[in-house]
Amino acid sequence: MIFPVRDIRRIKSLKLLIAVLLLLIAWSAFSFMEHLAATIRGSPDRDQLAWYVSIFAETPWKSLAEACVTTMVIAMVYEWWIRRENEKELHSRLFSAEIILTTLSGDRVSMVLRRCLQRLTVDKQFGTEIASFIEKRILDHSERRYNVKYTLILYNLSRSEFSEDECVHFFGVYYDHSYEKVFREDQLFFVCVDDMDTYNKSFDLPQRLEWRWVTSRKRIYERQFSARFYTLNYFEIDGERLEIGTLVDDNGDVAYRVDIPRKVLDGRRHRCSYRVALKTERYAHCLFTDVRVPCKGLTFAFDFSETDILHVNIFDAFTARDIPTIKFLPRDEQFRRIEVGLDNEWVIPKSGVSFTWNLRHQLTDSAKRATLS
Repeated sequence: MIFPVRDIRRIKSLKLLIAVLLLLIAWSAFSFMEHLAATIRGSPDRDQLAWYVSIFAETPWKSLAEACVTTMVIAMVYEWWIRRENEKELHSRLFSAEIILTTLSGDRVSMVLRRCLQRLTVDKQFGTEIASFIEKRILDHSERRYNVKYTLILYNLSRSEFSEDECVHFFGVYYDHSYEKVFREDQLFFVCVDDMDTYNKSFDLPQRLEWRWVTSRKRIYERQFSARFYTLNYFEIDGERLEIGTLVDDNGDVAYRVDIPRKVLDGRRHRCSYRVALKTERYAHCLFTDVRVPCKGLTFAFDFSETDILHVNIFDAFTARDIPTIKFLPRDEQFRRIEVGLDNEWVIPKSGVSFTWNLRHQLTDSAKRATLS
């Protein structure tokens, strides 16, 4: 049975009172014995007394009584002053940051985290669920990224490279991504998937799956994720461009692979950047991208200056401490670039941002004026 701290303190106080009571009884008994012994020692017939009476008379009852008083005083001083001070110091040391960082095992730290959150939220179930969320979504990730920037540049497809139907139904997208991190994998892969279930499951794959994109293959003319649909244009680390390998499966789907040099796997942070060129549906009116690892210092940029998009709305879904800042460039009604981000703040995985747009030719003149106003 586990007693609350308050009950334990009561038990300790009760034990101390019992000990003090016993010492008082012993002091009273020894004092009475000393009175009897003094009477015997003052008797004129002292030499004729029995041997055991002489031993009783010579026993230092007064010293024993004084020892009881001394013990009682020392116990009270120790319990109510020294021990309480020692307990305060002990508690401060036991629950210090150094103990949690260096001494407690991993499962004990998780237990402390749950108990602290339960106390802070004043709700046992809510605190437990928050702790589980933190352990699964944040602590479970082996990599973290810093100074992260996503830049999505929309442009009209060239009729010299793509068919008329493709140019009418699709925008081209330059997906630029840069960040700093500690590289641990010797290979990175870039893939496309055609349903959300596969996309969500890809988050449980090893960290070497660097980039994934979801779109229905029924909506692309080639019906396969070929190099015509998306291409990894370049990949560089610390300004050095690396060779890109191409993998093709039996269905004609393409994946890209980058081999990371051994010198980069040194346990230090390195700057990485790459560009993926792909297509997105013009009439989907939406482009969404998300965050799959914890990121500190995150910026999303959406540039549509080379398209016939009239207006863009932004919907951010960041799981972070502060509210993101949004910039419209240039600073007028005809802005053609949007930037949203959080400076020096951690963003939790499965956050993201969605950009939605209105096409100029789909709106009447009055609707255009209303949209811009």
